[in-house]
Amino acid sequence: MKYDIILVVWNDALSFDGEEFRKETFSLCPTVQVGLLTKEDNGILQLCYGFSTDVVSPECDYINIPSSLITYRKKLGVFDFDTRSVL
Repeated sequence: MKYDIILVVWNDALSFDGEEFRKETFSLCPTVQVGLLTKEDNGILQLCYGFSTDVVSPECDYINIPSSLITYRKKLGVFDFDTRSVL
């Protein structure tokens, strides 16, 4: 399988001092995320940002990012999972 490698800048909600998310205690902060685009559906991008290329049991760490929060997006290349190479 081949996956696009993308970079996105998005507005992530951050809470102050580990408090609950309330109007007074959070802000939107630009966040940079790079990963393999594994799914794009219903206004949500699913990026794999860390993974193992183990053939028997590959594991991935995912983040789901709402498209509405993305302020910049750029394709950096393509990752071929079968050959473990960047195209």
